[in-house]
Amino acid sequence: MNLALLFLAFLISLASCGSADDTPFGILKGHANTMNFAVWAPAQKDAETVAAGLEEYYSRFLNDLESGSMLKKKPRVYIFGSYQDYLDNLKRLGYNAANTGGIAVPRSARKPAEIYSFLSNNLLDEVLPHEITHLLFKEIVAGLKVDARVPLWLNEGMATYEERSDDY
Repeated sequence: MNLALLFLAFLISLASCGSADDTPFGILKGHANTMNFAVWAPAQKDAETVAAGLEEYYSRFLNDLESGSMLKKKPRVYIFGSYQDYLDNLKRLGYNAANTGGIAVPRSARKPAEIYSFLSNNLLDEVLPHEITHLLFKEIVAGLKVDARVPLWLNEGMATYEERSDDY
């Protein structure tokens, strides 16, 4: 009898933990999980489009570096429906996102990397390649196992270079 109660308590605790597919943003209803990214967006079609774009860019980046893999943990990507939703939700998290198209937050020992942005005309061609480059660049530097800090101009320069735009 005690074993049955213990098993029931275990099942209830699993159900209350939530899944890796949960998002802290209720307005993001679409979700796409790929081999390398977990993406949330306002609608399913948006999440799938963003996920496919991220995978394409990641593959291109790895091909350019002649590398097989770089990400240690699957980044979580949150794409909001509007710039105002983006600003409001990031402010709630303690980020000042004013005058940005996106923010990349490197992984920590407890959390995977995160990217925040919003639906825009340049999301797939400029913003996401720029932000994912920040994360990949951080992974390269962390892999060196040194405490050397990369100058901001080099980090931003690399991210801007990787944008699919002629603006730089």
